[in-house]
This record gives sequence, structure tokens and C-alpha cells, in this order.
Amino acid sequence: MRYRDLGTTGLSVSVLGFGASTLGNVFGKVGASSGERAVRHSVDCGINLFDVSPYYGITQAEQRLGGALEGLRHGVVLATKCGRYGLKEFDFSARGVTDRFEDSLRRLRTDYVDLLQVHDIEFGDIQQIISETLPALRRLQEQGKARFVGITGYWPNVLTHVARLEPVDTILNYCHANLMMNDMDRALTPFVRESGVGLLNASPMHMGLLVGIDIPEWHPAPKNVKLAAAKVVAICHYAGVAPSAVALNACLSHPVAASTLVGMSSEAQVDENCAALDFQPSEELIRVLNETIAPIFNTTWPQGRPENEHFGSRNSFQPNSRSWAKKETIVFERIDSHHHLWSYTPGEFGWIDDAMQPLRRDFLPAELEAQAARAHVESTVVVQARQTLDETAWLLELFDTHNFISGVVGWLPIANSTFPALLDEFSEQPGLKGLRHVVQAEEAGFLDDPSFNSGVRLLRDTGLVYDLLVFSRQLEEVTRFVDRHPNQLFVLDHLGKPAMAQGEIKSWTMALRELARRHNVSCKISGLVTEADWKRWTPAALAPYFQVALEAFGADRLMVGTDWPVLTLGCDYAEWWRVVEGWIAPLSTTEQADILGMVAKRVYRLAHSKTHVHGSVMLSHRSQQIEDL
Repeated sequence: MRYRDLGTTGLSVSVLGFGASTLGNVFGKVGASSGERAVRHSVDCGINLFDVSPYYGITQAEQRLGGALEGLRHGVVLATKCGRYGLKEFDFSARGVTDRFEDSLRRLRTDYVDLLQVHDIEFGDIQQIISETLPALRRLQEQGKARFVGITGYWPNVLTHVARLEPVDTILNYCHANLMMNDMDRALTPFVRESGVGLLNASPMHMGLLVGIDIPEWHPAPKNVKLAAAKVVAICHYAGVAPSAVALNACLSHPVAASTLVGMSSEAQVDENCAALDFQPSEELIRVLNETIAPIFNTTWPQGRPENEHFGSRNSFQPNSRSWAKKETIVFERIDSHHHLWSYTPGEFGWIDDAMQPLRRDFLPAELEAQAARAHVESTVVVQARQTLDETAWLLELFDTHNFISGVVGWLPIANSTFPALLDEFSEQPGLKGLRHVVQAEEAGFLDDPSFNSGVRLLRDTGLVYDLLVFSRQLEEVTRFVDRHPNQLFVLDHLGKPAMAQGEIKSWTMALRELARRHNVSCKISGLVTEADWKRWTPAALAPYFQVALEAFGADRLMVGTDWPVLTLGCDYAEWWRVVEGWIAPLSTTEQADILGMVAKRVYRLAHSKTHVHGSVMLSHRSQQIEDL
């Protein structure tokens, strides 16, 4: 038996692990004595990792594994799970996982486990798992009842997303790194390789499809995948080799996964799987199997909550395909492309109504700089909040006196006869990068006004950007407006403000995609929290809107903005950065760098930050950055 380190836990685990779902009769009836002998024989063969769940056999697997390991407990690494307790029974609440874990300990006949994992996180509320479930597991760890804490699930990108936002010790992914799939290597494998999280690979037989047994009715794979798997089994039998050995061979050589978990229900199966450690299929067999699998390779199936699937769908983000070993290192500035500053006076901020009471105070540079430092944001673009010349002049003064402010999007009376002279005066200011008018407050047709369009034409020669602040219902008008100015750079604020609280997405999607066809338009990932339900929003609920924008504009025309301090009505400054980090986790490092700062720098023509107070971020070492947040 060979052994590998499980991330940075200090645990050394056998490369072949015992998946104890079989003890719960998940893949067919297994006698109690046969299962017990399989467990004990596994220990004799050097297998030291045993993984189980109260879901398997509705607690039966835990009960049997506990009995089989009696007297052997301290020589093995014991892992169980929480959160899933039946086919459709889930409880990810802190109280639920804590109370039920005590039952697991009793069934396993132990007072601690080496690894406690949140089971099948794609079936839960991702925000609850981050903010409630995992902290509850950490408390159990502090009590000595679990040495380490992990997460498990089907979608690699969901797992990566959660682990970036809430540190874990291990990640178990199933059905995504075997003979039929390699999706695990798109986002998850690079993440654990860089972060030091321990990686466990499960279901090398694709949940039994590559064993040749009768397929359970509950198996979720589509028919074409099942048929392809049946062909693989037949080809292996014709070649005189065990299909399980071929399937395991495809997994055991994985360079990052510490262990591959496989279900075993008899001593014979244990011996057969251990023999696969030294098995090498012929090149001809590999060629034939690859040809057989090619039409369905990397085919997935719906799993978990529908709102979570966008994190894992291969067609959602379409991350760049690259080898697990290829490592890009990109140094970039993290830029907040959209925030405000003000000295509050009621008469000048009439738009701050009673529902926005917390905003009725001063928000000045010192407060923002402290927030930015904690979020590792190096520079910012401050945007007008009042339509006055005085505010624009004040913001430019702040640019001159505060190093972290890299640019100003101000206001000038674009449709007024005084605009040309004012533009000549203000465009001389190095801090002025763009202009904005609050079009969302105007009547329909405002952007068709000839005087306003004449003023916008003057921006082209100055290099100033025009920021578009509109509601989603105005996007058709915006598209007409942009078409009149093909050589002018535009930035759409807040994704065009879809009415997320009312569930608007279809009509907004169509309008946004049409606007995005104009390549002189970029878009800000900002203002989303306050367009949703401030108190009940979740990253998962907002993510479909990000996905639409990503597909429409591409990473090279998206930039992150916080809309601080308006953001604070429903979200912390650093939290918003963590949310966006999770959404972009499946993308390449170049695409992440674009969204987090490079697009803003390029579009607004920002100079390299005036100072480097917070230090540049290196994408290949982001795990510590996430922990620091």
C-alpha cells in the first residue's frame, strides 16, 4: 500500500480508501458479516482511510463500520459526514449537525472522528453552509470531537467556491475525476494544490457504473452515460481485465488527490482493488476505451438545488482548459471601480430616503481606506453622488490628497451650453477619468435628446469614459444611445440595475446581451445587493445575474465595484469581495485579474497606483489572502 499526505492536516492516508456506503446496502444487499470481514481485511491490506455517512443505509453503514473497527479505531483515519440524512432529508443548521453528530459518534463507537465533513453541499443553502454549518463544525473541532473539518459534493466549482470563502481542511469530490470525467481538474485541483487543502477523490467507478453490477434505479446518470459505461465494462471483460482495475488505474495516478475512495463489500473486492495498485492497462485498451467514452466524456447530470448548479455547470463559466500542473502567476492591482464619498446634508441627498437611514451620515476617505485595506484593495475610482460642480471639484481634491483614489467619475452639465468650456477646464485635471449623469431619474427618451448627445460627442477627444446609470427598463434606450457614439467608451453601472427583488431576469438578460454586442461598452459588477432583498439576499441568488453578465461581456469587459457606502445597507465591504471571489473562482487567473482590477485600470486609464500601501496580490498565492479577509 502507498500513502500520501492529506493536504496540510498531518494525516497520512492510503491512496486507496474504503468508501463505506456499501455497508448501508446502497449498491445492493451486503451481509453484516461480509461487510465486517471486508473492513478488517482492508486494514490488513494497509488501507487506513474509512469514509462513511449517516445517510448511507439511513445510519446502518455507520453502525456496521463502528462495529467492524472495534479494537482497530486508533490505527485508522475515520471520516464521517453531516447535513444529509436521507434521499431528500437535509439539515445544515448548526443545531442539527451538532446534535446528529453526537448520534454518529455513538454508532461509530468512538468519542471523536478524524474528519467531519458537510455532506453534499450542493443540496444546501450555500450561504448557510458558509456562515452557519462550517462554523458549527469548527466548534466541534475545538471540543476535540473532530480533528479536521471538510466539505463534500458533486460540483467541483461549488466546492471551490465555498472553500475560498470559508477555509476547510479537506474537500471530497465525487464522479469528477475518473475514467468518464476530468472536470475536477478545471478549478478544484488547482485550488487545493495552491492552498494546501487535502483532496479526496470518490466514485472511481462512477457510482457503480464501471463495475458491471445491476445499476440501482436511483442512479442519476443519463442514459447515454450508462450505455457508454456498459460498453466499457464489456470491452474490459473481452480484453480479460477487471473493469474496476482499469477504472481505479485512471484515479490512483492522480497527482494531487491524496486518496481515492471506493466502495467494497467483500474480502475478494478488497483484494481486487488492492491489485489495481500495480495494474497497468495496455495502450491499445486505453485507446479503445477513450474512443468509446469520447462522445459522453465529462457529461454531468443535475444534482442539488437548481440555484446552485450554475457554480458547477460546465456550460456556465466555461473556464479555460489547462493542465493541473500549469501555474500562472499574475501580479495585479485590486481596484474598487465604483464607490462614493460624501459629507451628508439632508437637502443635497434627497435620494437617501427613510429606508436608507444608515446612510444619513458622512462617509469620508479615512473610513473607506480602512475598509479597503482589510479587503486588500489597492486603489479605487470614486463616483459622483450629487449632480453639482462643487462635488466634482471636491472629489478631484480628494484624488489629489489621497493616494488610494486613482480616479474620479464626476458630473458636468453635458446638455448645457456651458459644457464645452467646463469640459476644457475639468479635463485638464489628471484625476478626472469619466462623467456620469443620473439617467435613471430622468424621463424616458432622455438619452435621445440632441443636446445631450452633442455633449457626449465632445468626450471622445478627451479620453473620458461615460458611465451609464440606468434601470433595466432603460436598456433599449441605452443601446440606441451607444449606437450613436461608436468611438466613445461606456461603462454600464450595476449591471443595468435588474429588478432582482421582483425576480426580473429574462427581459433584462435579453436587453443586456444586446447592449453587450457593442464592444465599446464595459460593465460593473456592483450595486447588486441593493437591487435584491437587502436582508435576505444570498450569493447563490445573485450569481445567475453575474453569470449572464460574464457570458454577455466576457471577463475582459467586466470590473468589480462595491457601490460603498450604499452597499452597507445589506453587505460588508470585504464580504462583497469574497462573494465576487467565489463567483470567479472557476475562471483562469488572467480572467480573474481582469475582473478584479485590470479592466478598470485599462478602461479608466488609471496610472499604476500612486503608492503601494496594501501590496499587490499574486493570484497563485490567493489562499492566504482569502484567509486574511
